[in-house]
Amino acid sequence: MAFDELLQHVGDSGRFQIWNIVLCILLNIMSRSHMFVENFSAAIPAHRCYVQLLDSPIPETNVTLNMTAEVLLRVSIPMDSNHKPEQCRRFRQTQWQLLDANVSATNMTELETEPCLDGWIYDQSVFKSTIITEWDLVCDFRLMKSLSQAIYMTGLLMSVFTGIVSDSGNVESARWLIATGKTERALKELRKVAWINGKKDIAESLTIEILRSTMKEEEEPVRKHFTAMEIILNPLIRRTVFFFIILSFSTTLILVGLLLNLESLGTNLFLNQVLLGVVDFPVRVLSYFVIRHVNRRPSIMVSLFLSGSPMLVNLFVPREMSMVRLLLGMLAKASISTLFILCIVFQSEISATTLR
Repeated sequence: MAFDELLQHVGDSGRFQIWNIVLCILLNIMSRSHMFVENFSAAIPAHRCYVQLLDSPIPETNVTLNMTAEVLLRVSIPMDSNHKPEQCRRFRQTQWQLLDANVSATNMTELETEPCLDGWIYDQSVFKSTIITEWDLVCDFRLMKSLSQAIYMTGLLMSVFTGIVSDSGNVESARWLIATGKTERALKELRKVAWINGKKDIAESLTIEILRSTMKEEEEPVRKHFTAMEIILNPLIRRTVFFFIILSFSTTLILVGLLLNLESLGTNLFLNQVLLGVVDFPVRVLSYFVIRHVNRRPSIMVSLFLSGSPMLVNLFVPREMSMVRLLLGMLAKASISTLFILCIVFQSEISATTLR
């Protein structure tokens, strides 16, 4: 009895497999939520310097009582190139002369400014509070957010490396246990699968002799067992592992860079998050046909190209064209999702059982 027949015998699509799929889905939901919650918990709302004249609960003079917030803002904070209040600078002195329509733009650029010495005022129309507003991680301190993301990315990429090495050398499936001669352990696992799938009689009938006959029919040498040192020293295995490390690194870098920078795709973070998630559903269907009808290397090459090129194009698309930027982001996300599936299948196909 070959292993595929043995697997069908104990059940290859029963409760055991369903529970494994459900568990993987739940773990992915929790890990992805933790991974990308920073888009919202660390969102950077619109902000400007705190100005005593405008933001103090007690007006400085009676003159300001009859002035609108827009007027007070104009004399307190300079405007940027988009004619919006500067986010990190304010006038050192109140510039009442700016209320005069005859004041030229040249004169305005010569006015003395200073950093936000008294803190910032944040727009609370979308987010009442984020870690950015709590700790004032804006302007000169904005790099602290990037630093935290860089630290997180380092840990994530290390997990990709260790995960691939682990997957390549120590995944204890029943097939792997049989191929490496661990028949007693394989018997225990197969009995557990049959028991969970409701095939108790089959679980009781499985014996060491059946597994040994399976070992003889396996195409791969059953006595060959790769140790960690053999994996490192074997040139073919080393090249295979190195290839998938580079491929996984590239894919993860594009994906995390895209999903941790949703604000670059448009002003509505919630819509961006939903659309980038919804695009995965048709991609899963498309991936099935790609796997069945397209060679691995061309499909991976095209997926890589379509993952990175939209992000490069987005560098030259103005932020005002938010719909174009979002569509390019969705194309990149769809390509990355396809690439992940192709990589998993390709790695299994080119790796021997004892290596997997």
